[in-house]
Amino acid sequence: MGSVYGAGDALDLHWAVSAIDAELRDAAIVRAEAVAGRAGWPSVHDTEREPIELLAGAYDLAVRDRLEMLAHLGAGEQADELQAQVEWGAARAFALHAALSLPDDEASRLFRVLHLAALAAVSGRRADWDRWVAEYPLPPIDLRAEWDAVLLRHVVEIWCELLDRSGPSGLARPMELIAELREERPRRESDLLAAQDDADGARMRFYLFALYHLADAATDLLLYLSHGRPTHIVLQLDAHFALANEATSGDFRLAVLLGWVQAAAQRVAGRRTPQLEIPGVHV
Repeated sequence: MGSVYGAGDALDLHWAVSAIDAELRDAAIVRAEAVAGRAGWPSVHDTEREPIELLAGAYDLAVRDRLEMLAHLGAGEQADELQAQVEWGAARAFALHAALSLPDDEASRLFRVLHLAALAAVSGRRADWDRWVAEYPLPPIDLRAEWDAVLLRHVVEIWCELLDRSGPSGLARPMELIAELREERPRRESDLLAAQDDADGARMRFYLFALYHLADAATDLLLYLSHGRPTHIVLQLDAHFALANEATSGDFRLAVLLGWVQAAAQRVAGRRTPQLEIPGVHV
């Protein structure tokens, strides 16, 4: 994948990326993109994992720095240059993260799935995302699991669905999932917290609070896609993600995920169209 208006060259100068040997970077990228181009999307071997994982984290950090800079800029040439770097770096990060095997525990697996969905939305690699998720589909919803697990599973599927949209069609499934969460929340949350001691209960409340705002942001985006309201959707999204971030309580993994989903949500809101979508065609 070549540079776009020098975006790749500029991003490779970021300290996190440039700290990795250039030959090692090139080899990791070639290997990750080779995995992306193969049928079945196999993950890399354990012996190849470390450099790919290291570079994936470096590009991830570099792009998030650019996103933070963009948040303080208005329209203009510098913003366009930063946006090109964001898209280029997100495409690299997507290929690198997608080449890695999925974590064993379900929560970490779900975090990875949503991370990849957001990277694909920001970078425009929706076709690659569709192939990846076909190979590694979401696990079935287990309503017998603890409430935090059920909530996370619902939220991930809701966002994976929304990040694939640009208009009012195809929203039935996320609407159904949001309704299920609202129906189950009072009883399931109370049961979960009643079983926790004070320290664990406090941590769980923060975690649930962050996930609820992630669900609320999805609800607002769904309403915007279907009805064009709320009109100030980006401000609404920013408010939800700001509150969710306040509740991460040092959970770096969750904070990173929130940043990517926020960037992806803004992309989806920006490309909203009133016409119906053609099944299988992504904007």
